[in-house]
Amino acid sequence: MTRRVDRARRAFAAGAGLWAAAPLVGAQSPRDETWPTRFVRFIVPYAAGNQADLVARALADELSNKFGQAFVVENAPGAGGSLGVGQIVRAKPDGYTIGIAAIAALAVVPQIQKVQYDPFADLTMVCAVSELRVMALAAGPTVAARNLQELSALIKSRPDKPLTFSSSGTGTIPHLDMEMVSAAMGGNFLHIPYKGAGGSVTDVIGGQVDLILDGLSVLKAHVDAGRLKILASNVADPTSPAGTFAQQGVSVNLRTAWQSIVAPRDMPPVVVDRISAAVAEILTKPGLRSRYPVGTEPLSLNGPATLARVKEDHQTLGALVKQLGLGQR
Repeated sequence: MTRRVDRARRAFAAGAGLWAAAPLVGAQSPRDETWPTRFVRFIVPYAAGNQADLVARALADELSNKFGQAFVVENAPGAGGSLGVGQIVRAKPDGYTIGIAAIAALAVVPQIQKVQYDPFADLTMVCAVSELRVMALAAGPTVAARNLQELSALIKSRPDKPLTFSSSGTGTIPHLDMEMVSAAMGGNFLHIPYKGAGGSVTDVIGGQVDLILDGLSVLKAHVDAGRLKILASNVADPTSPAGTFAQQGVSVNLRTAWQSIVAPRDMPPVVVDRISAAVAEILTKPGLRSRYPVGTEPLSLNGPATLARVKEDHQTLGALVKQLGLGQR
């Protein structure tokens, strides 16, 4: 009996030793050091040609050159970016699926509509990459207004027929900004959401929708071609002869959109660090700014700083959502 007990103890001790020597689940794998060994999916939750899409493509090229593996952009637009973010969340956290997300998809859309993710529990914040700082309100050719004074007069002349405005989706920063403009001007505007900026701009140009408020990068080519006219902007810009909102007597503090690289939760830390460090280096390159859309500036924040800013915006933008009456019903 004693011999049996001794044998059992020795077997248990040996097994315990093997268990102690085994790597913990989730610990760094030797494979992480060689990442990437194949192409990386770079999901963009917006339509091709969107400001975030252009930023992602510029970064994908640079990351491909840096690591010697292709970073392949995949567009997955819809629902204010939440559909694409959902794809990122559901991906395997092995470093071979990352994405770009605008702040609205992380801090606004989840407070307006049901989404299939928790931005804080289901994602890894890798780093911030860009900020769209010039926002402008533009009108189509059928709108008889060249500035905010004329737009106000037009609003008053048709109290029973609201002006329409388009956006790249419910809960996006352009949507929130236009709701604030509506409140500041006492106007009655009807929101028409689209899957992306392309369709929202096209229908304003075609006269199906009256107004659009978006980043200058989305509007500039059409303004230059005479297809759209800028009525006001958040900051002084030569593209806006009408001047800023403040210069025209409309007090409104427009929010600006910013973007970050995100990944599924439980991404290997060494991979997160490699991407973050590479992007920080890329953002210092003199030629990158020329590849970013007009009105967009590089924004370099590491993962913890990005998470802190997302949390701050989640709180402040959430308060704005409630103030505007846009919360989930």
